[in-house]
Amino acid sequence: MTAAGRTLGIASLCALLLVRAASTDAAAYESEAALIFKIGKFVSWPAGTFANSRTTLRLCIVGTDAGAEDVDSLAGQKLQEKVISIARLSIPEQSASECHIVFIRKSERDRLPAILGALARSPVLTISDIEGFAAEGGMIGFTATDGRIHFEINAAASKRAGLTIGAQLLQIAALSGDERADSGP
Repeated sequence: MTAAGRTLGIASLCALLLVRAASTDAAAYESEAALIFKIGKFVSWPAGTFANSRTTLRLCIVGTDAGAEDVDSLAGQKLQEKVISIARLSIPEQSASECHIVFIRKSERDRLPAILGALARSPVLTISDIEGFAAEGGMIGFTATDGRIHFEINAAASKRAGLTIGAQLLQIAALSGDERADSGP
């Protein structure tokens, strides 16, 4: 991506974050889909991650919250020269490692430790709308405050997985303190 493209991407992401989210659930989910896409532009996966799927980026959704189908709108779009394919996982502990991005819905709150444990140290970007997600070891957590969607990044979790999150994205996100940075998942 060129410097101008990165600047435009950052400007778009900032504009998206500054726009007040509508009060309906549908508008919030549409904003989440847009954030997932824009965040994906600033993540680098380790070499060899796409060896089996050179042209496809697999975005997996775990959970069944109302409105989650809006993330399906990302199917077929290009992200980092790869076409996004969407998969819904019912047993994420067994199949999420085949994904490049895993979006974990609020409905999976009780299974979160098992899901994150299964993905620990795998080159899979984890994103969720579960409150406190980044603090619990997830990589990027969405929160809604004052009618806006914000995100928090756990840089230590992404580093453990071998992912690099661009400095531009880190500058506009809240950073999570992860006491487990060197001790495991």
